[in-house]
Amino acid sequence: SNIIITKDGRRVADIWANYIAVYNELGQTLLRDSIHVDFYNREGEHNSQLTADQGIVDNKTKNLTAMGHVVVVSDSGVVLETEELLWDNQKQKVISETPVKFTTRTDTLFGDSFISDPDLKNYEIRNARGYSKQLLPVEKK
Repeated sequence: SNIIITKDGRRVADIWANYIAVYNELGQTLLRDSIHVDFYNREGEHNSQLTADQGIVDNKTKNLTAMGHVVVVSDSGVVLETEELLWDNQKQKVISETPVKFTTRTDTLFGDSFISDPDLKNYEIRNARGYSKQLLPVEKK
């Protein structure tokens, strides 16, 4: 099953789940048994994907809360791992208030919370700590 989330008439996310149940009285859509989300930028180009065990979409705001083994991978290869993540459709931000692991080509950071655009380029990590694998220049012979 598939859900498309839009903002101002443009597609911002495609959500797939093995099980989807709409609860109109609660104003929520339940996503279970593995979810996959593709995020798109303002130009409609794919910029990242999210996977998680389950999630909930608020039918009014179109916000998505993903839970359980949440992993976001940007098209540039940056990886965010956490146990719970909110996609704020109005702000167009991914937000986690639970511990995170953020991995780039050269750095691995851990933090207590995280906020970023969906392509993981402009981010803020609270109480960041970690290590860097500094790349050394390669000598040409």
